[in-house]
Amino acid sequence: DMTITPVCDDVTGEIVNYIAIKQDITARKQAEAQIATYSEQLRARTAEMESDLEMAREVQQALLPQQYPSFPA
Repeated sequence: DMTITPVCDDVTGEIVNYIAIKQDITARKQAEAQIATYSEQLRARTAEMESDLEMAREVQQALLPQQYPSFPA
C-alpha cells in the first residue's frame, strides 16, 4: 500500500515536495485470504448440518405415529 501526499509552500501554496508512505500489506492479504477460506468452510459445514437436520426430521416423522391413541378418561 502506498500513499503520496504533496507538501505545499505556506506562502505561495505551490507544491514544493512530496511525502510518500509505503506499507507492506502481505500479512493483511494473507489474513484476508485465510478469513475467506474459513468463511467458505463454515458455509459448507452449515449446509451439511442443515441437510443432516432435515434428514433427521424426515426420519423422525417416518418413525413417529401421526396420531397418538386417545384413552377414555
